[in-house]
Amino acid sequence: MNFGGIYLRRSAGNLASHQRGLLRGLQEGRTQFARMMVGMTSVGLLAAWLRAYASRGQRYERFKAAAENPGYLIGEALDGSGFFALPIEVAATVDTMTGVNPLKDPLMAAFAGAPQSGQGVRRIGVDPVGKLLGPTAGLISDVSKAAGAPIGAATGDAITDSQAEAVKRLVPFQSYVGMRQALDLLTTDE
Repeated sequence: MNFGGIYLRRSAGNLASHQRGLLRGLQEGRTQFARMMVGMTSVGLLAAWLRAYASRGQRYERFKAAAENPGYLIGEALDGSGFFALPIEVAATVDTMTGVNPLKDPLMAAFAGAPQSGQGVRRIGVDPVGKLLGPTAGLISDVSKAAGAPIGAATGDAITDSQAEAVKRLVPFQSYVGMRQALDLLTTDE
């Protein structure tokens, strides 16, 4: 099985779909392009809000705090729309590696009086190794992190947040509606 090949084919499919939509929109004239852009970014913002709302807890609170900055909302809307897929994917990879997003940070900085912190909701919990090298490397990284959790619990050490997130990512069906919320309820500190 070539997991890397599957990842590359999926990315190529997303890029081809993006190019068909973008090129078609550019050929139909400015008005139609603007309508399509507004529609897609509106749906992208709705998707970002629904993702944050469905996760509840800290993610939703962080989203609400960051949403006080209109630049953050514009960045999340563009990210969720998939309209500029390649630049946003590159910026997200840079963000995962360095903590600086070259596209969203300037949008947020344009509104100086608003809060300047905010993390994209689509990529919360993405392991940097998996983001850079693909899902197989991310799986290996998650397994190695999760393996340390029982050892730490047995020796009396606390389980770190990254270990808990790695364990959650390894649970089958964890991305299904309801399963993630159940896992969050089981792992709360309260």
